[in-house]
Amino acid sequence: MNKMNMKLNRCFFSMKKIVSLVILMVVLVGCQAELPRLKTPQNLHIENGLIQFSKVENATNYIILMNGKEIPITETTYQLNDPGIYLIKVKAQAKGYQDSTYTKEITYTFTYKNDNFSFTYSLKSDSDLPIFDIVLTNPKVELDGVNQSYIYYSNNMIQIKKEFLHTLTVGKHDFALKINESTFAIYINIMDIEEPYLMINNNYYFDSAHDIVVRFDSFGYQVYVSGNLLSESDFIQTENKVILDKHFIEKYFEENPHTSMYILTIHFENEEQTKLARIWLHNKISN
Repeated sequence: MNKMNMKLNRCFFSMKKIVSLVILMVVLVGCQAELPRLKTPQNLHIENGLIQFSKVENATNYIILMNGKEIPITETTYQLNDPGIYLIKVKAQAKGYQDSTYTKEITYTFTYKNDNFSFTYSLKSDSDLPIFDIVLTNPKVELDGVNQSYIYYSNNMIQIKKEFLHTLTVGKHDFALKINESTFAIYINIMDIEEPYLMINNNYYFDSAHDIVVRFDSFGYQVYVSGNLLSESDFIQTENKVILDKHFIEKYFEENPHTSMYILTIHFENEEQTKLARIWLHNKISN
């Protein structure tokens, strides 16, 4: 009989504990429901990689949900450091308040800036547009907002197909080029001319790690190259490009320390006329 009573007592106390826990949980939930909710942050925007939004009254900190990862901050700004494509939304927090709801999610592409990633293309051209000479192993190459079939990697070159370029309107177009995990801003100026032109930007910045590749569409003109102290051994010329030896340019700037620019001239000639295109090669040596 005593054993039976002991069992009943244990059951009674266990049930009492369970009921107490349930009541406590209900009380806590009820208290939480009674807490005022913070207002949702407003004016979420991003400029040059800097996330910004308006301060929320009574908020002591904020949570940035970035690509599924929570980042706690106390200020109303946050600087992105690594280029990439981000999905971002923000909420406010404070003790004694319910979290605000999240802002509407925005997508932001943060890119590296490469001064040489500026190109020109004519709608009268019948070739693809090479945009990067680089040796890659199993590269993943994407152009933001462009069908994957229009960009490809071949012969150590990343190229955009003419079929896509011919759909663009005359004027400047901005894109984000993603190479594996790195994202770069590129610019393509579309023209509608049928005469020789350079496919690269006239202002080119020297990088001691690479030869200078000058691409052009000659439209059947003969092509010649000239430059200060330039000899035939300092460059390689093919049908649609000139490759200028990096060592020649590096030596030129070393021997002329007060010179910040080298001018390379491309001559396009036919029986009727000569057209000149110049590249202003700026001394910007990367170590």
